[in-house]
Amino acid sequence: MSRIVVLVLVLFGVVVGWWLVLPVDRQDVVTGEKPHQSADRLIGQIDPSCLWPVLDAALLPDAAPAPDSVPVQGCAPAGTLTHDEDGWARVAIAGNLPDGDEAPRRTGARVAFAGDDSHFVLETYDNWGGSGVFSTLLLGRLEDDGARLMSLRAYPFGDRCNGGLAGTRTGPDGDLRITANMTPWDILISPLDGLDDEVQWAVGAERFGVAFLETPSCAVCCSAVAREYSVDVAAGTISELGLRYSEQTASSMPDNPLVTCLEAAVGHAAGGDALVVGDERAVLSQAITDCATAANSGKSVP
Repeated sequence: MSRIVVLVLVLFGVVVGWWLVLPVDRQDVVTGEKPHQSADRLIGQIDPSCLWPVLDAALLPDAAPAPDSVPVQGCAPAGTLTHDEDGWARVAIAGNLPDGDEAPRRTGARVAFAGDDSHFVLETYDNWGGSGVFSTLLLGRLEDDGARLMSLRAYPFGDRCNGGLAGTRTGPDGDLRITANMTPWDILISPLDGLDDEVQWAVGAERFGVAFLETPSCAVCCSAVAREYSVDVAAGTISELGLRYSEQTASSMPDNPLVTCLEAAVGHAAGGDALVVGDERAVLSQAITDCATAANSGKSVP
């Protein structure tokens, strides 16, 4: 064997040896599987109209069942303008309302969380031509080739101040937290959470008197209190944590004594984490009753 051949074989062995020890992700080479795509690539790429079958199923009782996956792009008709604004991908397309009306349907989506392991969380809003703007939280993962949103779970929220999504933040343990708006009336009836609507109405009217009917509850009557949830991104689930009062959040009714009392009651009942949880709910319940009693009697609200 010539020296040249020997030298070539030695060099080949060195190259192969280095390839075997270098820290290269070879999952697709060894197993034939593609590595997960980072969900970061969703930012600025989503066509919100692709989400309509999922949003309809979450918000409308007579809608078709939601598909398990939808495309990331390519659902809007040709020539439709999908624009990005303040982190939101927005689209408006006429004639796509669930009731067949020709008014434009306006939908927006933004990425609240994008994981390196392909999991994501989307905040969405949907408007069907009227004044209502309904929000939904979507959890899922990005398909390996980045073309589809998979394993979707939808959590419908409300219309603006009536339980609509208010934003996201990172919790003390690094978990994703989401908040939902509350009206003053939502604060008032929070001790009755979990009751059937008819029972809640009967009990609330008896317990809170006139305040039960006069406390603001409109879709633009946001209070300085929000309902907070923790998101388990990998499991695709959310869990309610409690109520939070934020002095930095402007109340829509700062001159209403009852509203001010209800907001302050949440702040006073909360512990060091500023969140009303556990036994603090009983403290808040009594404080809410005191606010309503004072308002009904015409006395100064405590």
